[in-house]
Amino acid sequence: MSQNRADVTEADEDGGGGDGRDGIATYEGHNMKHNSFVDMKQSDMDKQQVISDFLEVNAIDKSRQVTEFKAIVEYVEYSIQDVTKVQMKLDNFYWGDIEVFETDKIDLRVVHTGFSVRFNYYQLDNQTLIIRGKASPAKGGKNYTVRITPVVI
Repeated sequence: MSQNRADVTEADEDGGGGDGRDGIATYEGHNMKHNSFVDMKQSDMDKQQVISDFLEVNAIDKSRQVTEFKAIVEYVEYSIQDVTKVQMKLDNFYWGDIEVFETDKIDLRVVHTGFSVRFNYYQLDNQTLIIRGKASPAKGGKNYTVRITPVVI
């Protein structure tokens, strides 16, 4: 984790102060714990730092252009959770884009399975990557939160 970055703070339990009790890292002073994330801006560099920290904390291979790992994937607003394969692109152009593989529970007709750093907010909570965004109108047009926690094999 990047412990020396001045723009990284820790959010407290009620979303303020920064005493770090809940372990949620935020970037550029943005607290991603609350649902106001749709109005927030997060730089591409901050997103890449979150992804890099996520890979490092979970000892996931960063040397390939595409890395795959098993993870517990939870779609919070839909109350959907399953273990599946996750693919993360680490090449120059698509660095940080994520694909969650479909399962019986994770249905791409209902939820997004592809995530781009250009359209989502990325956050690290201990070993869990949290992705926040707004679904396309075809998938309800609502805000979503996806939690990806690698499974130790």
